[in-house]
Amino acid sequence: MLGRVNARSVVVAWGLVVAWVSVVVACSPEAKPPVAGALEVPPMPAGWAPPREVEVDAAPAPPAIPDRPLSYDEALAIAKAQPPVDAGPKMSDRELSEPLRGAKFVGDCGAPHATQVRVRLVVHDGHAFGVGVDTHPKSPAVTACIEDAIRALTWPKTPHYDVFTTQY
Repeated sequence: MLGRVNARSVVVAWGLVVAWVSVVVACSPEAKPPVAGALEVPPMPAGWAPPREVEVDAAPAPPAIPDRPLSYDEALAIAKAQPPVDAGPKMSDRELSEPLRGAKFVGDCGAPHATQVRVRLVVHDGHAFGVGVDTHPKSPAVTACIEDAIRALTWPKTPHYDVFTTQY
């Protein structure tokens, strides 16, 4: 690829071509003595214009990450917008579920024994990047407590955005 070409480069190139042609013609055995003003520059092709330098737009920046706890849906949208990472394997479901094993936090948050809990999370850099908790029957206080408890857990640090869902 030639890279950027500007008008001055094109003019210099044409000047070199004209000079070379002049030397070749002047040194040929059939050459006649030069006549003043006889050197003609070949015409430019019809519709030719010097190329313009074109700036290429950079790839769009990933969305900004808010400075507050993220919901699962917000974190998933941010994770999907990030460029791919080729830095080792993603975490397995077993590794993602390990800090959640036993779900002691469900009882500690006052959820009745019959409460069904669904946890959706995005893990990034060793922490819960985004958390979504649904309880049935609905209990905003229990849901908020479980979300806070999950945000306090840690996972192995990786640059990936790992997604996991589990139910209790």
